[in-house]
Amino acid sequence: MARRVALNLSESKRLSVINQVVFPAPSATLARRWVFRPVFSALPVATDVAAGSSYALVGNEVVDLMTKAKFVFRLDYNTIVGGLNHTLTYGTYFFHVYLVASNDLAAPGNLILPGSTTWYQYPEPYTTSDYGWFLNPDGHKPTLNGNNCRVVRKWTKKFTPDVQYAYQNAAEDTRLGLGQIIMNLNVKHRFKGKRTYEDDPSGGGEPNFNRTGSLRGTNYFWLCGWQAPSDLGAGSQPRVYMDEFLYFKDP
Repeated sequence: MARRVALNLSESKRLSVINQVVFPAPSATLARRWVFRPVFSALPVATDVAAGSSYALVGNEVVDLMTKAKFVFRLDYNTIVGGLNHTLTYGTYFFHVYLVASNDLAAPGNLILPGSTTWYQYPEPYTTSDYGWFLNPDGHKPTLNGNNCRVVRKWTKKFTPDVQYAYQNAAEDTRLGLGQIIMNLNVKHRFKGKRTYEDDPSGGGEPNFNRTGSLRGTNYFWLCGWQAPSDLGAGSQPRVYMDEFLYFKDP
């Protein structure tokens, strides 16, 4: 009881991670894309320049973390259709945000450092590097694999641009997009209770370890994806930005 009262009275901290580029620079023509990022790894260690700060975590336990995120999805539709007959690129665009729980560390090298806000490209589904999170990765109606991950929350936005015919002529069925697609998505989730971070045996003096950015047991990830009606070149793909605010307590 005394510990619970102490935690309730402890001051909440806040970490702000502003203007994250959710999808790294594309290098291929794609009709869909999925990326992911650990949620709890964003909290830095309260040492060095972060010592005594109001945004870093003291110790290896975090209590009642709440994440609030603001996503902005932008797509210059005019640059896609231009003045050409690009009827294939006309249609509905989908943007998905998941919070998923998985026992996989799901990061290159399986070592996630504290303070990391790196977004990773999800591996090609059904390959040897796949984490097995998807039964169907198609962004029109994705289906996740409940045997390998658990969906904590899900949010979806979709948009079909307005179009006009530049020429009222069947031989020149040219569709021109009007303006720019901008979709805003505000999400929030509270992780109630205490979570413990794993130790990093490769860093720190034996037997005193530094902590990693990974939780012991189940880890939680942002999983974001978009789907276009057809393949988009690297310069025409959507741009997605994220502002995230993490509220938490350290015992």
